Amino acid sequence: MENVRLIYEQIEHAKRMLLTDSVLDIRLALILLDNAAEVMMYRELSKRFAFDDNFNKWERLEELPPELRPRYTKEERDRAEREFEPLIRLLRRFDQLRESEAAVLRVCHKMRVAAFHRADVNPNILFPTTKLLFLTVADMTLKLRAGHYALPHDNDGPDAQFLKRFGLRSAHNLLSDEGATAMREVLIRDIEFDPKAFAELLTEELEERIEGIIDNIGYMNDTEDDAKIDHNLQYVQFWRQRGATVARECAERREPFGPAVDRAFLEWNENPGPQYTVPKLRKWKQHAAALRHSTNAPHVLTRYWSIQGMFIALEDDVLRALFKFEDEHG
Repeated sequence: MENVRLIYEQIEHAKRMLLTDSVLDIRLALILLDNAAEVMMYRELSKRFAFDDNFNKWERLEELPPELRPRYTKEERDRAEREFEPLIRLLRRFDQLRESEAAVLRVCHKMRVAAFHRADVNPNILFPTTKLLFLTVADMTLKLRAGHYALPHDNDGPDAQFLKRFGLRSAHNLLSDEGATAMREVLIRDIEFDPKAFAELLTEELEERIEGIIDNIGYMNDTEDDAKIDHNLQYVQFWRQRGATVARECAERREPFGPAVDRAFLEWNENPGPQYTVPKLRKWKQHAAALRHSTNAPHVLTRYWSIQGMFIALEDDVLRALFKFEDEHG
């Protein structure tokens, strides 16, 4: 029964961590849940791959009737056996994952990568997002089940204790629909999630971060005028991409660089133009505000991740400049 317990006990352990007030515990819950989802998806596809292998060999695929041909390429299979996203794509193709589930898994896996490899977490959204992942993974246990298990031999051992925790009188209930539903109900007990509060939190977080970028640029340039902030924001991008090179070339020719840099700035502003402007930031803030009243948590999370991806590099850049500015002027 260890192959069954592996998933459920991992989710149980994540639940215990999730119900604490510790950011570090919730980070570990995120990692455990992401892994549980990956194992379930991998196992499910492995069953399909093994079934398909009984009917064909890749080198004679064209000889098979269409109904016996696998619905994936060899490259897709190879990638799904190694990577997270291809697992999701194939399970979506086979209607074994809902799009809402796939959306949560994608974003949370990216969060898990950052949390695991760099210990980089956003504590503002970590708790509710991990709760959403928990409920998503618990739902996945209804469909992505172990295909087999060995019956327990010890009435007092870990297997028996596992069945008792989930209210199952017999191990024969493990693979039934009724058993899976009952086990899910035990898993999600005491886990509360409010989609409206989730949308409000993520919206406010995005709005505050975007306003923080604008305010910090203004602070470093001693202005609250959006036009001046926008000019400074664009000029810094120009200087890094082209302005410093133009100035250096003028210095090498012993020419005044002011007029040449001014001309280059006007040309650069037309093509390719700045990646970041204050109006763009304000527009992204409006996109964030549109999420405020949504009750579709997977959609909110996906849009949140997309919007923050538009400005996160600038945010990091501005914060580094702010630390340097305050260090020099403190």
